[in-house]
Amino acid sequence: MKETNILEFKEEISKSFLKTVSAFSNYNGGTILFGIDDDGKIKGIENPNKRCLDIENRINDNIFPQPNYRLEVDDFNKTISLIVNPGENKPYLYNSKAFKRNDTSTIEVDSFELTRLILEGKKINYEDLPTSNIRLDFKYLEQKLKEAISINTFNKDTLKTASKIVNNFKSSPIRPIIILLLDKNTSSAVIEEILKKLPIDLKVAIHKDSGETEVITVLNNIGADSVEDFMDSYSSQCFCTCCHTKQSILIRDMKESNIVSILSTLLIKCHSYLLQDNKKSAQEDIKYIHSLLTHSYIESDLLKMFTCILSLYNVYATDKGGTSILTAINLSRELNNPLMEAFVDRFAHFIPNTSYKEKSEILLKASEIFNKKNVFDHKIYCINNMLTYSFYSESLDTRKFNDLLGEATSNVPGLAGMSILYNNAGTAELYNRNPDIALIRYKEGLDYARANNRPAQRIGLMGNIIITESLLGIKHDSQYFIRGFNDIINMPNTRNLPFIQANGMMNFLASAIFEKNFEAVKEITTSQNFKEVLIRSLRDNEMGTGSLIEQLNVLLKKSQGHLNFDYLKCPSHHSIISGIRHNYISENGFNPAIGNAWL
Repeated sequence: MKETNILEFKEEISKSFLKTVSAFSNYNGGTILFGIDDDGKIKGIENPNKRCLDIENRINDNIFPQPNYRLEVDDFNKTISLIVNPGENKPYLYNSKAFKRNDTSTIEVDSFELTRLILEGKKINYEDLPTSNIRLDFKYLEQKLKEAISINTFNKDTLKTASKIVNNFKSSPIRPIIILLLDKNTSSAVIEEILKKLPIDLKVAIHKDSGETEVITVLNNIGADSVEDFMDSYSSQCFCTCCHTKQSILIRDMKESNIVSILSTLLIKCHSYLLQDNKKSAQEDIKYIHSLLTHSYIESDLLKMFTCILSLYNVYATDKGGTSILTAINLSRELNNPLMEAFVDRFAHFIPNTSYKEKSEILLKASEIFNKKNVFDHKIYCINNMLTYSFYSESLDTRKFNDLLGEATSNVPGLAGMSILYNNAGTAELYNRNPDIALIRYKEGLDYARANNRPAQRIGLMGNIIITESLLGIKHDSQYFIRGFNDIINMPNTRNLPFIQANGMMNFLASAIFEKNFEAVKEITTSQNFKEVLIRSLRDNEMGTGSLIEQLNVLLKKSQGHLNFDYLKCPSHHSIISGIRHNYISENGFNPAIGNAWL
């Protein structure tokens, strides 16, 4: 017998066979024979029936998704046959990599082939996708539109329509995308100039010959030029457009008789700010809307409703419950509107003096109301926030996180908080010692957060990815840590989110300590930005600092004298960390970010 592209011999059971399982699953299937050397001679395996369990456990723990296989034992020769069938849910990954057979060898697939496998797993042929070999100027686009769909006039309205079409495919694997192939020396100014020529809200993949790749979205930095365009942008989830719309456009027709419309529109803009993690601008809008509510005559129930919504936005904008959450609760009960009560109960996390069990009961009740009213996105957010409480218990069920992710993908495509669900599913896997699967979830979440311009979520996911890679034995050089730290510091709209910044940068620091890269540790911790963010995070946020304080103490012990936090003053009142989360931080200093969905 000789090895072939569908037959491999293994004298012993070692991890290397898992690469071949990935390769067989991704392509035409095949068989691995254990107890046979490279020359095809039978050597046998001790206790083959018992060793089958070892093979099964290794496959189940290391290959994602679960491949289709069976094991057969030859008792006479004491050999084991592992028969792997071609899978339908490609790619099948080992150590976050896909493999293929090259004659009798097993090798990692390249990025192009990986893309083809992903599409095949989604039942999409690569050849059916639109070509990326296109010109980028509007004249060419105009010409092609005239040829294809008889558009005779190409103007701003045409571009708006194109932009909305792109947004409607936000969650689709075949969403229109422009690919830019650039050399490593291309300046950011040149890239910026190219992007200015593209329709807004279009996805662009930037590939450099250095191997660096980034997918971004071309954003509208001007805003809508009418209330109608503003509402269209909001319904299409073009929140950046809403944020940049001038307030004068939204209130230029303001009259006492249409104050309700004006207030509604301003609340939508405030909501857009929060969805873009721009809490400072949201706080300014909240003050302005509050002054309008105070000085305008509005029917009593409408006044209560507007005040209730504004109070909820203030909870999120300030990260504090305080009187705002209590005001919202009281007003929602006075309105006697179950749906309004459910919206308020989504913020149960901020209700003071309530246990995790009590908060879970409130969220469960709210999710049932949303489900009954067919408001599925808010139902999913309620369940997500419930599941996060299991991180503070002694056990958790990863299946529940993955089931919720599946439900969101199927029933609510384009969900604004989808990256939060990917993040939490990854964290559940990480806590259950499945870093390979966690890394896949985190990277999926980061792609979604980038495409939808969610800076706060990007920071959390970046920090989670670096600690997961370190756990998997992936080494990083000093510059990698420093670049990641600077990216977190310079992320747009995060200046007023010091706790989120601190969480991300501390996980980069924790990974550097874990990898004993003390050059990076010194570079990061001596930065004035590092010190400033830490000081502000402990001063401004009293609700989630428990995990950060715990992490600081653990890293101080693990740093071998390379850390000094004497300049920090911890708040007198902070959250108490318990359960799995506490144990994980204490063990290695890693503090995976947890995503809550409030809006």
